[in-house]
Amino acid sequence: MRVSDKPLGYFGEVFFSSEVESDPAYKGGLIARMVEELVERACIPADGRAHVEVCFDEAVTNAMQHGNRMDAAKKVRVWLFADDKWWGALLEDEGEGFDPHALPDPEAKSTQLGEAGRGISVMDRYVDDLVFGPRGNQVLLARRRRTESEAPSGRPRRRASPLAVKPLPAAPAPASAVQTVGPARVWAVEGAVVVEVFAPRVDDMNVRAFKEALLTALDLGPTLVVDLSTVSYLSSVVIGALVMGLKRALEKGGGLVLCGLQPLIQDIFHDSRMDRLFPIALTREEAVESVRRAAGGGRGGRGRER
Repeated sequence: MRVSDKPLGYFGEVFFSSEVESDPAYKGGLIARMVEELVERACIPADGRAHVEVCFDEAVTNAMQHGNRMDAAKKVRVWLFADDKWWGALLEDEGEGFDPHALPDPEAKSTQLGEAGRGISVMDRYVDDLVFGPRGNQVLLARRRRTESEAPSGRPRRRASPLAVKPLPAAPAPASAVQTVGPARVWAVEGAVVVEVFAPRVDDMNVRAFKEALLTALDLGPTLVVDLSTVSYLSSVVIGALVMGLKRALEKGGGLVLCGLQPLIQDIFHDSRMDRLFPIALTREEAVESVRRAAGGGRGGRGRER
């Protein structure tokens, strides 16, 4: 990531432009059109849609939420352009801007434990050049054109940080009735509370309900197993909700283990550096067993490392 001392512009040929109000209802349609334009212009391979969608989601969300403060009277403008080697996307909001030099260090523990601010890391990992304008209300995403497959790969999992793998207390709650809270089902088992997310997509449209599911689970016990095996898409605001859940669990003397991450979700956790914070298990059974072992005094709770 870098900061320009001059207003940003385009290169090559502009082939798409649009503006929308700062309303999440308009975001999905805009991003879908942007992604398809890149595919049609052979800027990205057809199987690369998922990663660029995540990237555009973060950029448009930042412009609407942090730039325009969700003021529907203020617009977000986007342009797509390309030359024979690169493609680019320029986004501009009508907000007051910010100092891009003051962005927090993504490697800092305080940043990892924050509940916001990961979208820029996700964008920076995907594009080859991420540039902010001097006022902070413009961002340019530039990337080399690619034709080879870019299907989500699921990067190797990192060892979880010590913060997330402290020995977990036994939670001898008996199996409880299943509660459906927003996009998830919640129930207690011996040693843990399971949060099974059944919605295929979790983003800013249902993140509040997802937070409610986590809080409901924490009322049942301090140790959560969050099953994401059905989730094929999530945005960084959802990672913020998981960080909130992790911190609340740790305050109660418990912890939070993730399981069942599909390849794109693994890539998002890697790009946002959250695979360093959360213990990740392959399956729900493995996650529950790991917290039971930890409760018994072992060093489990981090899941099988990859």
